[in-house]
Amino acid sequence: MEKHMLYLKILFQSVVGLLFLTLLTGIVYPLAVFGFAQAIFPYQSNGSLIIDRSGGVLGSQLIGRRYESAGYLKGRPSASEYAAGAASNLGPMDRRLKDREQSDDRQPVLLRFSSGSGLDPHISGDAARFQFDRILSERNMKEDQRASLEQILAKCGETRSLFRADKVNVFCFNRLLDEKTSDR
Repeated sequence: MEKHMLYLKILFQSVVGLLFLTLLTGIVYPLAVFGFAQAIFPYQSNGSLIIDRSGGVLGSQLIGRRYESAGYLKGRPSASEYAAGAASNLGPMDRRLKDREQSDDRQPVLLRFSSGSGLDPHISGDAARFQFDRILSERNMKEDQRASLEQILAKCGETRSLFRADKVNVFCFNRLLDEKTSDR
């Protein structure tokens, strides 16, 4: 009988501990972190959304997107089509990876291979500049307007040196490009 009571006592303590820890780590802690993030970093904790003048959501500053239309800066390819984070899982012997690798030797590596998450919103400044000729041609812009593309690049780039952007946010670049060339 005494042994039976001891088991019940241990079972009761285990259930109470489980419920307490579930409440603490499953409800209290996430709500505290959420509240802290909302109070200190509201823009970032809400997804770094970019809102247009009418209040609609254009996109996120942190998640890449596909640009199929002509005249836009194109980002890195995405294994998940920018729907959810997923890697391609292509191995070194996979034919699709080899075809992508050999597709265009002049094209920067960042434009041939997806990022680890498949959602990367940035490309290098060199990968952006590589696309300038195509953008100028597809938007019927003159060669002397290349300087305006460089200005947009400077606004949307995260620079580490005085004159060159190391990383460029593709969404920011395309949004400013549309504003500058209002024919779209």
